[in-house]
Amino acid sequence: MSALLKVSDLRVEYRGQPIVDGVDLALERGEAMGLAGESGCGKTTTALALMKLLPPALKQSGAVTLRPPGVEEPINVGRRTEAGMRRVRWRHVSLVFQGAMNSLDPVQRVDAQIAEAIRLHESAGAKEVRARIDELLTTVGLTPALGRRYAHQLSGGQRQRMMIALALACRPSLVIADEPTTALDVTIQAQVLQLLESLRERLGLALILISHDLGVLAETCDRIAIMYAGRIVETGPVSSVFEAPQHPYTKRLLDSLPVIGGPRALGDPIPGGPPDPGEMPEGCRFRPRCPYAADRCLSDPALRETSAGHASACHFAPWSEWPAAAGAGSLEAG
Repeated sequence: MSALLKVSDLRVEYRGQPIVDGVDLALERGEAMGLAGESGCGKTTTALALMKLLPPALKQSGAVTLRPPGVEEPINVGRRTEAGMRRVRWRHVSLVFQGAMNSLDPVQRVDAQIAEAIRLHESAGAKEVRARIDELLTTVGLTPALGRRYAHQLSGGQRQRMMIALALACRPSLVIADEPTTALDVTIQAQVLQLLESLRERLGLALILISHDLGVLAETCDRIAIMYAGRIVETGPVSSVFEAPQHPYTKRLLDSLPVIGGPRALGDPIPGGPPDPGEMPEGCRFRPRCPYAADRCLSDPALRETSAGHASACHFAPWSEWPAAAGAGSLEAG
């Protein structure tokens, strides 16, 4: 079976500066993939590029191919005009935008916004649209009466569920959720994540979940991809990446997670910050912040497989063990 989504050498530039630089991804039907990394690493830009929603100032290149069920010819997103993409968005792939309060129209009732999405993409009468809206709201755990409210009349969790209902309005095969639990308290976060998981199983959705919270991705996803400075630096099954990370950046992110019953002291922070797109360091982009950096890190490491389905962009991978914090110049791949 062909992958539902295949991304090859995706690049996004702003005035010649790379924002997303050579991203490769593949997603099967019904699969959930997590996309993680610090703010500014290119996660949201990648999501917008998959749907060709980037502003004109950003230049996009590379191949993004969709193979939705029931569609004979694969959809090449890069070659689609804007009119052609309108027939793809929401019907085959949809996006749960970050920040529901900023994404919902404040002067329109929520059900009117869902109705607009359905009418734009399907030929449906008023009764059919009304029935679909009620069904969608029930599916995401809301009463249909809530659809007649404005966004400011809903709680944060209700708004987020409305955004998910809107994303499901035209029965897409792939949903991209960009930080869907941002600004929600932990109990509502859990409810939203459980909702996404149940919808994926019930409707056969494929899901790309974008988050800086690795704990969220561990609970929801089958595979995970770690981004840093516009590139994928590690990818693999969630269990493999969490149990045996093969990139120093991934390891430091995992070390920052609190462990129940573990030490009460905070882990060491990652020094410095991500590089400016216009001033990328020579070689490995994580080198200036990496405690294991060595001379060989002055050359750019390729993303390569270290075990079945698990790949890392680190010269020293696979790591059999992690030293405390010393230069890796004398270490060999495990």
